[in-house]
Amino acid sequence: MSHSPDPVSYAPCPDRGFIRIAGDEAGAFLQGLLTANIDLIAAGHCAPGALLTPQGRILHDMMIYHRAACEDMDDCYIIEMALDGVADLFTRLRRYRLRRPIDIAVIDDLQLWICWGGDADTSSDLTDRGFADPRHPTLGLRWFGPMDAKQLP
Repeated sequence: MSHSPDPVSYAPCPDRGFIRIAGDEAGAFLQGLLTANIDLIAAGHCAPGALLTPQGRILHDMMIYHRAACEDMDDCYIIEMALDGVADLFTRLRRYRLRRPIDIAVIDDLQLWICWGGDADTSSDLTDRGFADPRHPTLGLRWFGPMDAKQLP
């Protein structure tokens, strides 16, 4: 009796929001603010991180994605976080930016999808556009795409 593999499952996460940070000094800017070691996030990968108060209390937890190219920028980072905290984090990042040559923008037209099971972590269709969740192999892939997408491509 053969066992057929589990099907790939995916689900949208409509309660997540996105902020894009791009520019020559985007990595150095984030490195000084967030708990994640930004220098170790290779292009095409992601890592969890947080913004803390000076006393060490968590203000915002997030997933930080390093994209090799964003629109007309060579390199950028996308922060995915709880939708209700996006405005506050955006305001804080703009305040800390000072005169750095970076662009910070809220991205309103993206939606996060979580993909797991079956061959989700090895399917080239998904891994080419998705990010493996670094916290645990069974957490699958994270993919973001247009808000009007009905399912993963």
